Amino acid sequence: MLIHYLADCMLPHHEDALERFENAWRSERKPAIASVLRDVKAGASEPTQRALAIELVKVDLEYRWRAAQARGRKSALKLEAYATRLPILGTVAELPLDLIAEEYRVRRRFGDAPQMEEYFARFIHPRAELAAALEAVDTELAEERVPLAVATPRAPRLLRRAVDPQAPLYYGDYVLKRQIGSGGLCRVYAGVQLSLRKEVAIKVLRRQFWNSPDAVGRFLREAQIVALLPREGIVGIHGLGRLPRGGYFMVMDLVDGLDFRALKTSGQIHESQAAEIVATAAEIVGRVHAAGYVHGDIKPANLLLEYGGRVQLTDFGFARQLGAAEVPGQEWILGGTPAFLAPELASGFSPPASPAIDVFGLGTVLLWLLTGRAVHEQCNVGDLQRSLHESTWDARVCERMPTAVPSPLVDICRRCLARDPKHRPALDEVATQCRQSAPLANRSGA
Repeated sequence: MLIHYLADCMLPHHEDALERFENAWRSERKPAIASVLRDVKAGASEPTQRALAIELVKVDLEYRWRAAQARGRKSALKLEAYATRLPILGTVAELPLDLIAEEYRVRRRFGDAPQMEEYFARFIHPRAELAAALEAVDTELAEERVPLAVATPRAPRLLRRAVDPQAPLYYGDYVLKRQIGSGGLCRVYAGVQLSLRKEVAIKVLRRQFWNSPDAVGRFLREAQIVALLPREGIVGIHGLGRLPRGGYFMVMDLVDGLDFRALKTSGQIHESQAAEIVATAAEIVGRVHAAGYVHGDIKPANLLLEYGGRVQLTDFGFARQLGAAEVPGQEWILGGTPAFLAPELASGFSPPASPAIDVFGLGTVLLWLLTGRAVHEQCNVGDLQRSLHESTWDARVCERMPTAVPSPLVDICRRCLARDPKHRPALDEVATQCRQSAPLANRSGA
């Protein structure tokens, strides 16, 4: 039985292209989507290219409509123009519903006042599905903009039967300011707790999962696990709350810094820095294991470096108790992002939660910081499984390393990324060897 993934099926260098595209907009340059697609076209399947094009259009829409509002204009590009300019998107009739909803969202957010009837006339998608998608946008925007001071209504019937735990935080005490992260299950916002005048991060369960007992259960388990963990090096949680219409949110520390993925793409990381911060990350993960849990999704995006220099671990959505086996009917609960996935999690069954899974994750982080490349450069689990049967696995890891990287650092990375979990080192050995390699890396770069 294959593991189900919530992560997007996008090549790592495509994610980098998306980040560079957004950074160009932030720098007040107007990047061209067609140019980005030409640069990353090689080696990608057409569905993968189309997925990247859709994400680029979402970013482009927001920045164009934001700019239009700033200039006092009432219009900017609409989806028909993108479909004409970017054949990879297909016809207007083939545009995905989430992209149509995103256009509606940015228009509503930045001063336009589109009506649903306009969308019914422009798109031939089933009317009920289109209306539901647009109504969901209206609800989300209302919740983002206004701290609603209303009594929490009863949850939908299915949700009440499945799980209805205590979530006492009062939604009206929080104002969402801007989105700072997004995953398959949740969105994360920077916000303010009004009563304390304190900046916080607010992780919100996506609306489409409000009636899913499995998704709600996973969201609540994450909050409960984080609350039990030591605070040093782990992004802390302040509690759970209910949205006015029945969904859940959790309030967490807002980290002022960059995740490791952005850290590498934003500039050069010296080998000695990479060794030191991975050593610190290994110590943090060790504290998680000592508390009886496996993180299950260690990757560059889930480790943060504060501007003050502290390393922080976040996103415990795949965390499990040490030794826990698969939960019947919830086979997706142990998994992660395919580009950084431990081989045993891509083998077609779910093994018990083992520290070796997180050791592999630290290896993927070290490889990323040293090379800017993901351990798996395949887009889907099928390709990943085939690559794991090749006899050149260890050699391919070493071949990616720059020649200046000290051999002890190459060795610990290679051992962390061993296909067989039994051949991976213990966490304290990872931390020790990384720290011992840092002075060698300093001398090699001198």
